[in-house]
Amino acid sequence: MKLRLLFIFLLCLPFALSAQQPLLSADTLSHQQVHVLQPFLSFLEDKSNQFTINEVLATPQQNQFAPLTPKTTTNSGSTYWLKFQIRSIYFRETNWIVAPATFGVADDLELYAINPYNAYIRKLGGVRRKAAETEFGSQLKHYLAFPLKQDSLPTMVYVKVRNFSITPPTLNYRIVEKSFALKLTERLTTINLVQQGVFQGMIWIILIYNLLLYFSTREKSYFYYALYLLGAAIYFIFRNSFLISDFSEQYPHLGTLGWFGSIGLTSVLYYVFMRSFFNTAQKHPNIDKLLRYGLYFQAVVMGGTWLYVAFTQDTFYALRFIFPPSVLQVGLSIYILYRLRTEGGKIAKYFVRGSAALLLSVIIYNIIFYGVVQFRLIATDQNVSRLNLLVEIGVIIEILFFSYGLGRKMQIAEAEKQLTDKQLIVQLKENERLQAQANQELESKVQERTLKLNETIEELNSILLLVNTQKKEIEEKKENITASINYAKRIQTAMMPTETDIQRTLPDSFVLFRPCDIVSGDFYYFAETIDKVIVAALDCTGHGVPGAFMSMIGNEILNEIVNLKAIYEADLIINHLHTGVRKALKQQDTDNKDGMDLALLVLHKAEKTLPNFQPLTGVTCVEYAGAMNPLYVCDHTGKLHEIKADKKPVGGSHFYDEQDRKFTKNLVYLCPEPPKEQENEETAQENEDKTFYTNQTTPTPTLWLNSPSATFYLSTDGYQDQFGGSQSKKFMPRRLRELLAQVQPHELSQQKQIIEQTFVEWLDDNEQIDDVLLMGIKVQGSW
Repeated sequence: MKLRLLFIFLLCLPFALSAQQPLLSADTLSHQQVHVLQPFLSFLEDKSNQFTINEVLATPQQNQFAPLTPKTTTNSGSTYWLKFQIRSIYFRETNWIVAPATFGVADDLELYAINPYNAYIRKLGGVRRKAAETEFGSQLKHYLAFPLKQDSLPTMVYVKVRNFSITPPTLNYRIVEKSFALKLTERLTTINLVQQGVFQGMIWIILIYNLLLYFSTREKSYFYYALYLLGAAIYFIFRNSFLISDFSEQYPHLGTLGWFGSIGLTSVLYYVFMRSFFNTAQKHPNIDKLLRYGLYFQAVVMGGTWLYVAFTQDTFYALRFIFPPSVLQVGLSIYILYRLRTEGGKIAKYFVRGSAALLLSVIIYNIIFYGVVQFRLIATDQNVSRLNLLVEIGVIIEILFFSYGLGRKMQIAEAEKQLTDKQLIVQLKENERLQAQANQELESKVQERTLKLNETIEELNSILLLVNTQKKEIEEKKENITASINYAKRIQTAMMPTETDIQRTLPDSFVLFRPCDIVSGDFYYFAETIDKVIVAALDCTGHGVPGAFMSMIGNEILNEIVNLKAIYEADLIINHLHTGVRKALKQQDTDNKDGMDLALLVLHKAEKTLPNFQPLTGVTCVEYAGAMNPLYVCDHTGKLHEIKADKKPVGGSHFYDEQDRKFTKNLVYLCPEPPKEQENEETAQENEDKTFYTNQTTPTPTLWLNSPSATFYLSTDGYQDQFGGSQSKKFMPRRLRELLAQVQPHELSQQKQIIEQTFVEWLDDNEQIDDVLLMGIKVQGSW
């Protein structure tokens, strides 16, 4: 019961307050005219944007309504409630429409008509509303209709106005009888359709005509002009919903995006066409710079506006946003047209006049559109079509001037072409005369030079015959020399043992041998006695034939030292080799500086024990002596040891006192555990973890390897000195040591393949600069 009384109270409340609200009588309103609502309106600002109609009807909110005056301003973040009261005594029932009187259409509109017989009638509108939610579709979303019955009591009408954007909503509303408004709208739609049909027909005829001219003449100005016309046609199609009303009603936001996008496209194409029309890039570079600035500025502004509308749907604020840049753009366009008028030649006046006509119409349109001159939306809806017609007339005048200007441009170009052709014909005739005169002079010179040329040809033929004879002799000598060198290679190859010969004694071994030329200055030596094996890798001075001679001398001296003199100590062998080389080449009496570098091993087959050390079983001894070339040793753990060579060559210049020019013998022992001295166990304990041991009675450098096996590598400098890689640098000893450490997990046959493949890849497209020799020997303890 209490709820019912409260509901009746709320219904009666508006009428109880009607004495405070000016009353609008529908009986005094003309049904063929639009009427201003402002004197009868009061408004309420809802800053919370949360009031419902029931809350607005409550007393606290009713007390906050204030009269609407022409000076009333609105805020963009608030919702506004408008109210007025209207009654009809003489007419039975009429229908009325409330709508904004200016371009400031709201995003969200709601109308509530409250009378004594119904709680209220609710109607929806606004540009953000879906067309299905409004009564009159997408074209008339701002129309809010309500019925008015004959009654002595007034009807209270509330209009809720809200904008979701930062554009303040308009509170200037008008009222018109529904049937009159719809008839007026229908008539204006028909006029607009005919108007647009004529306008679009003219544009498309001129567009197709210019496209045909482009395809026939290939003049780019016609093509850019056709694109500009296409942009204008698309703009007016979207602007007036011409032939796309159904699409605009179903997808209003897409229609708005098409409208804004076509504005930007047309303005950009205008500058593109202007550049092509005047060929400013070549004829007017300073003006062309301004045109490009204007083009880029317009593209950025319109592109940013299009994105803003796409994400916010705030059309009216976007129009206000682009107004200042548009003013700047108009000013720039006027300045460019002024420059073109003074510098562009005869055809500039047509372009300037056409552009001026369009600019004038656009300026007038914007003066009215942006409220400089008041423009009512309902009472003068016909003015909308007239306003659009004003711009369309400006476009048509511009098109006529542009088309005539293009025609004049082609006429002038054709006249210039004909003049150029006449001048060209005259020049060609003069050229023919000069050519005939030159031909006569040339013919006499040709005859004279032909005689001289024949004499020269005879001389060249005799010289060519001589050269061919000498070439044949050189080729024969080369073949003989090459055959001799190949025979020398067979001799050198026969001098050295094969890899198979070495592997009979040392199964785990390999020889990587790559001569730089046919014959080599590098060679390897192998000899075997009852209890020793002697292996050496030698690098003689030079390569090719000189190096091969040195290798023959070195091999012969080594055979004499080992086989005839029975010298088996590593250091003594190199000492005698040095003496033999100097004696064989008579270096003490001549300036001969040839010599060789080498690394030499003596492998003891039997176990060996040093004095003063406790005897050990399973110990293998390897002697090493080297001239410039070190020895690399890898134990069973893969750890690499380097034993330095003496920094003096075998043979060569007399740099040292020959009495002191002796080579050092190094001993490498393979044993299961470090040896211990018999006399001093503490000293042995201190040296247990050391790599090198030096016995006081035996001053020979000694390397103890607590390893059952070790791999010994002898190499000349050819591998490490080879240029290659991505930066064409030397391979260097460091990379060689790293490579030898990396291949330890593999068998020696595989190690050879990896080492040789690495060399080939490093070499790549570079030329091999020296002979390459690298030997690997794996020695087992007590072998």
